[in-house]
Order: sequence, then structure tokens, then C-alpha cells
Amino acid sequence: MQIFIRIYILLYKIHKKLVEWICFALGYSRLISEAFWMSVLPLSFITAIDEYHYSKSKKYLKEDFNRSLLFDWEKEMVELYFTNCKTIMVLASGGGREVLSLLKMGFKADGYECNRKLVEVSRGLIIKEGYESNIEWVAPNHAPLNGKMYDGIILGWGAYIHVRGKENRIKLLKEIQTHMPQGAYLLISFWFSNEQMDKYCRKLVKVNGFFCKIFRTKVIQKGDRLSPFSGHYFTLEEVSEELQSAGFEVIHQEAYPYGHSVAQKVVL
Repeated sequence: MQIFIRIYILLYKIHKKLVEWICFALGYSRLISEAFWMSVLPLSFITAIDEYHYSKSKKYLKEDFNRSLLFDWEKEMVELYFTNCKTIMVLASGGGREVLSLLKMGFKADGYECNRKLVEVSRGLIIKEGYESNIEWVAPNHAPLNGKMYDGIILGWGAYIHVRGKENRIKLLKEIQTHMPQGAYLLISFWFSNEQMDKYCRKLVKVNGFFCKIFRTKVIQKGDRLSPFSGHYFTLEEVSEELQSAGFEVIHQEAYPYGHSVAQKVVL
């Protein structure tokens, strides 16, 4: 699979350059390139691209980054909403940054990650820091199937952006809910779509729709990106709607410095 991903990335760069030469006067090179690739690549291939990206990422594999602990906004949310928790799940735990931070803060934290390379890296880091390894592999875009309950759950930094399709994100949120007692808190983070990005994404949907008619494929949802790995830009309203559809009540939401929401499992 890796050879095909490398070919795709090479073709992506060549195609983007060709489009730049053709469309430089219009300024639509990135738009056309993204729209084209999202019309021809299946979801399974896009997921493989993301896995390849993180497996080769110098940033997320480095111990220095994973020892950098929580960002200021993450720490603020944990201190505001998770102080009464004893156990916390970090889903999409990456190289172990969030798990290690929570362990050092006194929580019992378990990590679940879909990238096997990052699982290996994070396990090594946790053990090196003197803690028992508590990182497990989980299928992409899914919560674990072990039925274990947690006082609170954190979806790893930016992981929500890689779940393609509103219906799949709501499905994931419902799976996460099964690991939470009533009233527990969930923290998610995401790329925020400001006015400029929102306009770009609307154009992207239109151009993608043109290519999808040619290739008879499904049109993307507004906010979907591929440059060259996947992601989705969200408005705050979009995130709120998805959380509410999955049975959460949005408690706290901010667009900057990085989009994030805290939601509470609704008491039935």
C-alpha cells in the first residue's frame, strides 16, 4: 500500500504544479487539485494516506514533542471540567503526549490509537517515564470494544478532523458515549472554519461536484479537505449539531487558539 501512497503524493504534486501553470491567472490551482483528487480517491485510500502521514511524521514521533505536555487551552479545559475524574480515556492518543500529561497530573489515563507506529512510540515513552504502559491499538474512526467505563474522555488533538463524513463522526461520538457514565465530559478539538475558509470550502464543493459528475462519485461535504492528507474544517455550529445528534450537551466551545468543545453526556 505504501508504494501506491507514494505514487499518489508524487502525482498530487505533479498535478498541482500542472494546474498552477494552467490556472495561475485565476488562482484556482489548489482548489482544482483538491477537488479532482477527492473525486477519484476512495475513502479507504484516504485513510491509508493519513496513516502513512503520521507514520512518517517527524513531529509526532519525536519524544521532545510528546514530552511537551498539554497545550495551555487543553490544560485549562482539563482543570475546568475533568478535576473530579479518576479515570480518563484518550482516544487517538498519538505519540502519548496527552496520556503522559494526564498521568503526571495524577489521573489514571488509558490511550487508544489506530496508528501502530504511534502505539509503539507512545508505549516506549510511557515506560521510559516510569509509568505502566496503557496504550492499546484501536480500529480507525472507532472507539474500543472493551466496554471499559471512564469518568471522562478526550479525543486526541485534532483527531476529529480526520473522520470523514458527518454520519461517521456522529457514529464515533455514539460509540464514545458507551464508555461514559451520565453527566461525564468529552473534550474534542478541530480545525475551525473562519469566513475565508468557509468561502473556499463552498467553492471546493462546487468544483468537486463537477468532477464527481464525470467520474460518477459522491460529492464531498463542505469542509472536507485533502492537501495531500485529509482533514475537515468545522464551524462551531456544525460541531454543536453533531455533538447534539449523538446525545451530548455542549457546555463550552471556542474557536481559538485551536477549535475545541467540551460536551456532557445528557442525563436521561
